[in-house]
Amino acid sequence: MIVPVLVIMLLLVQFAMVTYGGAYGLVPDTDVDHHMAFEVPVWLVGSLVCDSVMTVYMTLSLMQCNEKSSFKAHNSLFVKLVKLTIETGLVPTTAALIELVLAVTLRVTIYHIAFRT
Repeated sequence: MIVPVLVIMLLLVQFAMVTYGGAYGLVPDTDVDHHMAFEVPVWLVGSLVCDSVMTVYMTLSLMQCNEKSSFKAHNSLFVKLVKLTIETGLVPTTAALIELVLAVTLRVTIYHIAFRT
């Protein structure tokens, strides 16, 4: 029960950062010496953490259900669900990681927004 609460809290922090950035004009700064706005890394790190936690938590929950199941005929179904969870959860996690790296390393550009689809 603690993991869903933590994910919800992280999502609310992300929402606050995006709202703050949107309200005060989240425009990339072309000045190389200027620091990146604080809400961008907070938002992107929160996104990466949420995606990672959700993928790991769902995988562990499904594996735990597979071990507790007394129906051996359903084992292959649980294995397929675990594979599907990992495959579908790994895509947004990887995209969030790439977006974070692009935003931090190429902060003058807005290439990282290409991964927000």
